[in-house]
Amino acid sequence: MKGLTPIGSREWFYCEGSQLLQEGEPDKSESTRDNIACHWVANHFLASYVNKDAEIKTDVDLINTLAPNDVLIDDEMIDAAKTYVTDILKYCNIHGTLSFVEVDTEVELDSFYPGMKGHIDACVFNTAKAELVIWLLKYEYGHVDVTENPELMLYAGGILDEMGIDGIADQNLTITFKMVQPRSFHHDGPVREWTVNGSDLRPFFNQLKAAADIAMQGTGQCITGTHCRYCKGRYKCTALSKSVYNAFDVITSTAPINITGNNLSVELKLFRRMSELIKYRLSALETQTERELLAGKVLSGFKLQQGYGRKRWCKDTNTKEVLMMADLLGVDLRKPDNLDTPTQSIVKFKKHAKAMGVKYDPKVVEQYFETPKTGLKIVEDDGKLAKQVFGNG
Repeated sequence: MKGLTPIGSREWFYCEGSQLLQEGEPDKSESTRDNIACHWVANHFLASYVNKDAEIKTDVDLINTLAPNDVLIDDEMIDAAKTYVTDILKYCNIHGTLSFVEVDTEVELDSFYPGMKGHIDACVFNTAKAELVIWLLKYEYGHVDVTENPELMLYAGGILDEMGIDGIADQNLTITFKMVQPRSFHHDGPVREWTVNGSDLRPFFNQLKAAADIAMQGTGQCITGTHCRYCKGRYKCTALSKSVYNAFDVITSTAPINITGNNLSVELKLFRRMSELIKYRLSALETQTERELLAGKVLSGFKLQQGYGRKRWCKDTNTKEVLMMADLLGVDLRKPDNLDTPTQSIVKFKKHAKAMGVKYDPKVVEQYFETPKTGLKIVEDDGKLAKQVFGNG
């Protein structure tokens, strides 16, 4: 069985059976690729401050370029990386710990399970305050709790082991976990933290060790919950399937009831949870359906359709040429450090054409744009396209 990873701890800690269920399942999701690219950008920015010999990288250097995994770096990714970097620099500037920051550091996690390793996004040990701070950057929309987060606690345990801090010394140590999620809107903002005494984590360490052993033995049970969202094997999970199908029995019940008080609260919580499980099951079925269709199998009522992202400037666009073209037409596309986005540019050109009393010609402007393909998506097939094709002979 494939080894345990801290990133997958959201699944195997709360659902020990998920480790076996995910065996051999690939993870090529767009969110995973975007997350890797965002970390690459953030590390470049951090290196400019932490490593004196590193080449200084700015927004202009990275915008509209490709990360090593061929993901396009856009404004949103740049802003997300800067939110993460800014929080690290803020803490270090206040406490004078910039020279002690560790970035993308590998940590041994043998005390949790033999051979397990992880990569910490960023951490710093503040000797003056006896405080360990660990940052985790998540470039995904789904909310990830910072409190009692298993991935962060694993990293903390690994660092304590490397530093030789035992269950006595950690009583005088403060550990602050920082979760940075710029794309997950939360009332606490994009940066959330959980501060705990080092010794208070020991019970969680024991739970993580026990869960890791059961997960790798392949004897764990599958337990549904919010962690199902991240499980790559959810499409074949009997527990999730049964939970969803059992929900239909409740949903389709016609018995008249008048729910009030505490019963109302319980029912609301129940259905909110069930609605999430249905989403996870739906997502799993869509993933499996896409695989079947890509393999050339025919599934009645469904087909694959090419998806497209937002317009962007072509990779080989000559900025000076575009600005010259726009100037000739009387439109200013300049930003302090870049061009306006294609959509903003179209709006400006249309407004200018209307003000001048002429017709907007998209061919002049949109030759510099491209609409990237975002992958295939599943749509219901009503047979109309086939009828049109064969109907026309």
